[in-house]
Amino acid sequence: MKRAEEQNSRHSRGEGAAGEAAVDEVDVVDAAIAERARDWVLKIAAGELSADELRAFRAWRDADSRHVAAYQRSRRAWQAVGELDHLRGAVSRELLAPARRDSWWRRLCAPGGAPRMAWGLAAAALVLVALWLPAQRLEPPPQGGQYSSGTGEVRVVRLEDGSAVILGADSALRVELTATQRRVRLLRGEAFFDVARDEQRPFLVRVDDVAVRVLGTRFEVHKGVAATRVMVEHGLVTVQAPAPGRNGESSHDGDTALLLAAGEAAVRAPGDSWARLGPGRSPTTGWRDGRLAYDGAPLREVIADANRYYDQVIVLADPELGDLRVTASFRAREIDQLIGVLEGAVGVRAERVADGRLMLFTPDL
Repeated sequence: MKRAEEQNSRHSRGEGAAGEAAVDEVDVVDAAIAERARDWVLKIAAGELSADELRAFRAWRDADSRHVAAYQRSRRAWQAVGELDHLRGAVSRELLAPARRDSWWRRLCAPGGAPRMAWGLAAAALVLVALWLPAQRLEPPPQGGQYSSGTGEVRVVRLEDGSAVILGADSALRVELTATQRRVRLLRGEAFFDVARDEQRPFLVRVDDVAVRVLGTRFEVHKGVAATRVMVEHGLVTVQAPAPGRNGESSHDGDTALLLAAGEAAVRAPGDSWARLGPGRSPTTGWRDGRLAYDGAPLREVIADANRYYDQVIVLADPELGDLRVTASFRAREIDQLIGVLEGAVGVRAERVADGRLMLFTPDL
């Protein structure tokens, strides 16, 4: 009845069949956009994009605001499904993995779909666990542990999944590997990850409120005093963080995600958005070969890195001195060379104080 009244109303306004045809055409276009967005999300999650395909994706996404909205909806839906990953050790991959491609995955990607389906997904998962657990063995305990390196030490760590981690000097991380997930938290310093590919177990690295997600690739994460930097050597990496002004790890939002390909880098300070670094501004990864190099980096970042390689602590007497931009390259074990450059080229004065620390002063102090 209501449908008939709406049709009569449109006829009275001179609309009718032509108006309905226009609405149907819009629906078809929106459906096609949503379908394309789902395809991009699945390909990116699988790490299957080539450099040309990545450029094609970015061109498609940026061509229309509807593409951006559809892609964000699909990716949020994919992430919502990922929140059930911790159940896969109890439910099994056969029950949950194909579900991402089922019709409810399409409904979940629709506007407002995630809130409407959240309770249904949770209830269904609990029912599956209740039915499946009695007949199955318990999942083995997680593998991993905490690893660290000393001052001036670069350490290679082999993980049980076949991945390798190179820890920079005075760095530390915590690893947890289960049958369904691989989680790493970088506690301090920097690390280079050569991740063994496992499509069933994404590899997630967290640094404070930043999350880096991959399936199998090579990348570097640096936890600085003022910002977190991610550099990709091979493959694709997704970096996320809460939107500016939000707090807490649980508030990761799709608007702050960034997709990085091989040779790309990005940096983010707490509370800011991601900033993509151009080829000329991307820091080198020479620390793995024992060399530190900087191009216009704040002095406070350079000193923080130097302190991880130097037995004697270097301190800035004036905090404003940390804003000084430095371009330099030196051996990691030759920090005295850096001090000499700062004294000669910048005019910084170095003085050793009674407690053994090396203080850096501005010329007029």
